[in-house]
Amino acid sequence: MAGQGAYIFGCEGARLSQAEKAFFAKAQPWGFILFARNVSDPAQLSALTYQLRDAVGRNAPVLVDQEGGRVQRLRAPHWREFLPALDQMQQARDPIRAQWLRGRLIADDLHRVGIDMNCIPGLDLVREETHPFLKNRCLGYASAGGKGGEGVGGWLDCRWRSADHEAYSGPWAQHAGHTSRIAPG
Repeated sequence: MAGQGAYIFGCEGARLSQAEKAFFAKAQPWGFILFARNVSDPAQLSALTYQLRDAVGRNAPVLVDQEGGRVQRLRAPHWREFLPALDQMQQARDPIRAQWLRGRLIADDLHRVGIDMNCIPGLDLVREETHPFLKNRCLGYASAGGKGGEGVGGWLDCRWRSADHEAYSGPWAQHAGHTSRIAPG
């Protein structure tokens, strides 16, 4: 394949196989997504994010689902665990501040291991038709005037560091001086 593809790939385990490295080098995906099967501890995960970028020869984005509750790929004892978003919003004295702090803490955990993006349902609000399975993953109730969604600022306002922030383009890349780390350590 020539050029960068418009797709995101995952990998099989906690480290890349030679076959995966060769495939990623040829396919040149836009980025990568990680799952629980890819995570064991901070040193391993930093090495994996480095291997992924090294395979494509550029600072490709690395994504994960780390929203809290039952959707957390990075878990204790190495990382913080969080309540589901709606549960936290309902328990907090200042729900907006609590969600902002939560977002900052999750962003810090991800940054430390070379992960650039969190695939959270960032603006989801509970509506009458919301399925019970999804309810506590939402940030608030639609009837609350949309206040629940204001807490996403913590996720959006995280700061990443890198030698190659030009690899990212678009308005999200410029938010908060976005850059991304490309080497473990």
